[in-house]
Amino acid sequence: MDMRSIGVVPIVVPRVPGGGEVVDEHQLVFAQEMDALGVIRRALTYEEFARLLDEALLEGRKAPAEIATPGADRVEALLSRPVRRITVWLTLRRMAKTGVRILRTRLRRGGPR
Repeated sequence: MDMRSIGVVPIVVPRVPGGGEVVDEHQLVFAQEMDALGVIRRALTYEEFARLLDEALLEGRKAPAEIATPGADRVEALLSRPVRRITVWLTLRRMAKTGVRILRTRLRRGGPR
């Protein structure tokens, strides 16, 4: 998003599932949402990428003045709060639960590996 700060709308080519690179369509969904908001331009094929690149070079496409960022205020508020430290008791309890789950899983699978 650094390009947006200088008024350039980035062209994004999201990764697609297959070939072991990504496991789901999260990049496709995210890119589609950001394209709908006008934050980026999404290209799914070489032809789309070439067309968007030509348009950007010919038109000098600029970023919209107002950018929709749903939830940005909430994220900023969460990040600005001090981090709460958890107690030693809670840490030990979580570790014990995790250990029990690991042992159960290993026993179900036929013992230690």
